[in-house]
Amino acid sequence: MDINEKMIQDLAGQMGFQGKTAKVAEKFKDKNEDELVDEILNLKKAMKSNPKQFEKQMSAVKSLSSMMNSEQKEKLNKIISMLEKE
Repeated sequence: MDINEKMIQDLAGQMGFQGKTAKVAEKFKDKNEDELVDEILNLKKAMKSNPKQFEKQMSAVKSLSSMMNSEQKEKLNKIISMLEKE
């Protein structure tokens, strides 16, 4: 099963981005891979500032894996590794 817009909105709501998914998607739409990595590292700093919230957010992200195809899972696992790396 591929991820659809509703799943993304549900995840965004769980992570505190409710109602902002279109803006967030637009912000990242034209970025290359290096720019996206930089954005992920910036997000990591913000997320890790609250350890309890970070764990909740990571749990929500990881729960998406079961709904993804193999290519999506591979990309998600790379992102999770980047976020969890010290």
